[in-house]
Amino acid sequence: MSEILKAGIMECLSGLVGITEKDCDCFPMMNADQVQEITTSETGIFVDEHEGIKTSMFLREAGCGENDVWTRLLNAKYQAIRETVLRISLMLNNKFTSSVNRGFTLGKQGYGSLTTSEAAGEKIIPLQMNNVEGGYIKITHVGFVGKLVNNTISTQIEISLRRIKNNISTIVDNFYIVVDKDKDTELYYLGDDSVQFAVDGARYELYYVYDPTKVIMYSSDISCSNCNRNNAMLNKFFKVFPSGMSYGLIFQLHLTCNDQWLACALAKSNDTVKHLIAKAIQEKTLQNFLITEQQATSEGLTAFVVMDIDGYNRNITGYGLAWAGTLTEIANYNLYDIYMKCFMCRPNQIGRTQGMIL
Repeated sequence: MSEILKAGIMECLSGLVGITEKDCDCFPMMNADQVQEITTSETGIFVDEHEGIKTSMFLREAGCGENDVWTRLLNAKYQAIRETVLRISLMLNNKFTSSVNRGFTLGKQGYGSLTTSEAAGEKIIPLQMNNVEGGYIKITHVGFVGKLVNNTISTQIEISLRRIKNNISTIVDNFYIVVDKDKDTELYYLGDDSVQFAVDGARYELYYVYDPTKVIMYSSDISCSNCNRNNAMLNKFFKVFPSGMSYGLIFQLHLTCNDQWLACALAKSNDTVKHLIAKAIQEKTLQNFLITEQQATSEGLTAFVVMDIDGYNRNITGYGLAWAGTLTEIANYNLYDIYMKCFMCRPNQIGRTQGMIL
């Protein structure tokens, strides 16, 4: 999974659970965004308010600065989110599947007239996406229709994908194509270098700069094979479908939904399940935190003692069982009445949907 997808999942779920509503002398010395994440919760659930927790656990003095207790708690929460996301994905894999699963070609596998050298420079194909939790697009193949000039035998063209959201531009990935023959309409498989990006409401841009002294591209309009047949799916992902010039580029794209986004999609679609997911993250955070604190305490690496050494194993086991119990509650909830843009019931579950509109 790409870093953009991983970051999106974390952004979706991290705000569900805070660490504490209490004040701390450390907070003025910490990053403001980090303090906000510690002290706010979308669901009203905070890690230190679990009914089974010892009140003294977070009231002992702890040093501020690098690797302070709050940073360790946040790290435990991030790990808890990753583990909860993965467990929900595996747990519900037999119930839900992607509602979008289509490939299509963007760009013509043919050629028109040669462009002029004045057209050289950065070429951009914009992709304006809707915001669909779990949706992602993978660029699996790429081709370039051009003419080698000035006795050039071959030339390499670098293509970049950049993401623009909230006026912030970042490079998602770079990939390459080698042009070594004229009028080449073959699509080359990117394999492990396939480029993935999220359907997250951002504007993405495919762009490249080519050297007109080595190759001149053929002009071609953006066209999409099978777009009419796949129109509903494309409209679900694309806010505005790309149009205009493809500048000699041809892409094979695959649209689908990543099942590791199920937890996020469920949390966005149902308040009860959202609360249960937050509760699971809370419980797993406590377990993860105590595991690392037990190890640090036994090695003399921690600045303070969270609890008596004899209490660690009992509490670690307790929070683990509580996490497993909450996950079972999620699995047993009537999930089939929940509408999600990117996921639908598997065919063998259709009889259990109670008339849900998919």
